[in-house]
Amino acid sequence: MMRRSLVLLVMLGMTSAALASPPPAPGRPACAGHFRMMMHRVEQRRMKRLTVLLGLTPAEQGKVKAILSEEHAKIRRSMWKIMEQARATHRAARRETLEKLSAVLSPEQMRKFKLLMPGRMMIRLHGGPAARAFGPGMP
Repeated sequence: MMRRSLVLLVMLGMTSAALASPPPAPGRPACAGHFRMMMHRVEQRRMKRLTVLLGLTPAEQGKVKAILSEEHAKIRRSMWKIMEQARATHRAARRETLEKLSAVLSPEQMRKFKLLMPGRMMIRLHGGPAARAFGPGMP
């Protein structure tokens, strides 16, 4: 009994602490600051390693760091463009698929299909919109 009370008290404390934390800034993931800090540390360790292994002078360190930062920025811009193109292609393919399906399925079937699409699989579990749409006997 005492153990159960202790567990409940700890869970209550964790819940209240989670609820008391401020929400992340809009338009920015909660982990963005942490990720940026981690990447900064990785870059610092890389420069220390390169300084030791290559025997870099302070002047060379600055130049090497600038060159590597420029390369990183170019790669990041390139990856951003690739991801934007992939998203656009994905949206177009999904739009085309929905148009083809709407010619075959009834409006009620389309509504159910949209609930079951891959991006929405997590809400299929008990109580989600898909469960309500199909009723309690949903597999």
